[in-house]
Amino acid sequence: MEKINLIINSMSEIQTIKVGDLDIKKITVNDNDYLCISDFVPKDPNLGSGITIIKWLSSKDTLSFLGLWERLNNSNFNVTEFGNIKNSSGTSNFSISSKKWIEKTNAIGITSKAGRYNSGTYAHIDIAMEFATWLSPEFKLYLITEFQRLKKEEAERKNELQDWHIFRDFTKMGYKIHTDAIQQNIIPVLNLPKNKEYIIYSSEADLLNIAVFGMKASEFEKRNPNLIQQGKNIRDCASKKALNIINNLQSSNAKMIREGIAKEKRAEELIIQASEEKKSLHIEKEIDLFQHNLFIQIQNNVTKYSKEEKNVIDIIQNESLEFKENNFESTLEKIALSKKPT
Repeated sequence: MEKINLIINSMSEIQTIKVGDLDIKKITVNDNDYLCISDFVPKDPNLGSGITIIKWLSSKDTLSFLGLWERLNNSNFNVTEFGNIKNSSGTSNFSISSKKWIEKTNAIGITSKAGRYNSGTYAHIDIAMEFATWLSPEFKLYLITEFQRLKKEEAERKNELQDWHIFRDFTKMGYKIHTDAIQQNIIPVLNLPKNKEYIIYSSEADLLNIAVFGMKASEFEKRNPNLIQQGKNIRDCASKKALNIINNLQSSNAKMIREGIAKEKRAEELIIQASEEKKSLHIEKEIDLFQHNLFIQIQNNVTKYSKEEKNVIDIIQNESLEFKENNFESTLEKIALSKKPT
């Protein structure tokens, strides 16, 4: 383990564990969990939590535990200085703060964070639980329960993310099949300059985006600049269900391109297929199309559309829509929105 107190500023996002009336901060550094033991003690405006921590830290039993933990986990632990501290701990006037402990022994099991926000003394979970035992065995049991609950939620989120990446990878593989069909069957016919071919690839990709999300990729980018700054595009924000539909549509569109089916007919078939698959996958609301942790941000940026009662076939028949290149995409959006979950 590296010297944690030197890299505390690069810690992960701070999480909070609720134990009774206490909000206990948790950070993860180099895959190790640290709890803010300053939060274990109810705030005393006159004393603060530092006095309690010093009392615990100055105990000979505590020093023995910390010394053993550091020898097992820290190759840079100053064993000589630790011996001096432990020998002095038997005297009645002995005390040591977490700051002195870290400075004298190069300890990594305890670290301090200064500043206005999230400051305090943080301890590795092994050490934090030892402090909790010293305070109150009952408090420790409650802390263990809440900590285990938090770790279970973290594991579930991690597994969900791993599953999402599998779906995203399949979509990327399907995209290669899709682009190959375009390259072999559409590009040669149009005879476009090389630097303009991307327009065709983007246009075909947007047939699928409109069918699934009711918007083009460029429209999503305009409405969600914060996500774009994070390097995300519309499909990076999609749910597993939406990615599954996208992948299926890529295969269907590639097949229709190879069969020489016109773009307007392909668009109609893709929208119908997307609508049917949404029903099969129980996609009833717009939130089901996006990752839930990103949806609030997306929802706040995306313009709300009114529902259209007519389905795709009714719109085409009743309005005799003509799919021309200059108004093709806007027409598709109108059709797709009639199938879009609210």
